[in-house]
Amino acid sequence: MAERQGKNWGLRAVVCAAVVAWQIYDMVSARLTQSSEGDALRFVVIAAALFGLIVSLVRLSVDY
Repeated sequence: MAERQGKNWGLRAVVCAAVVAWQIYDMVSARLTQSSEGDALRFVVIAAALFGLIVSLVRLSVDY
């Protein structure tokens, strides 16, 4: 049976959590030659991934 589109909230949550963990790890183990422009973009990516993680977890809990 075909699964309805948008029912993969668990997978989306895992991907968002992986992006957040990867970006935070990369920021902690940063090299000395990073620019502040890259940091601003990294914070935007982390914020978007955290928002996606929260939405995915809420939608996953509503579906069950």
